[in-house]
Amino acid sequence: MRECVDFISAPAYTPLEQSLDAIQGALAEWLRARNLQESALIWARLFLSDAANQTDLVKSHPLYRNTLSHSAFSYIGQPMLNGAKAGLMFAADLSQSIRKEGTPDKMTISSGDTTMLFHSIRLTDEEAKSLTPRQQTEEIFNRHIPHSANYTLCLDLLPDGTW
Repeated sequence: MRECVDFISAPAYTPLEQSLDAIQGALAEWLRARNLQESALIWARLFLSDAANQTDLVKSHPLYRNTLSHSAFSYIGQPMLNGAKAGLMFAADLSQSIRKEGTPDKMTISSGDTTMLFHSIRLTDEEAKSLTPRQQTEEIFNRHIPHSANYTLCLDLLPDGTW
């Protein structure tokens, strides 16, 4: 596997749907320029200016449905410094040699004898409202443990300060 990581930002101060359209076009051009298929995407992180109120639109948009949902995907609630509503950080396999299994939020990606686990967990407002920040972190770790245990990883033995 030959991995390349890049970032695409939407134009500043553009409504979210138009921002996602712009990112979709730029990503398609990025892949086309390298003779890659969308399946070459390994992972994608979509940075959103208001993640709590934007995820429904993101998940219904063709960028997510047709492209990002076929990679390990997560979204980050962090606005862009240039005022854009969205930005996309992603990694692609330039050799197109990866195998993927799972869902966008819980994916295993293999290349040769290397296996990578991607697991993105986000608590709902309802789940998080009665928990302290520490309890929220512990809950997320507890949800990671069963997935990582399938691969003889020991997430439950990590010290508290590693999150």
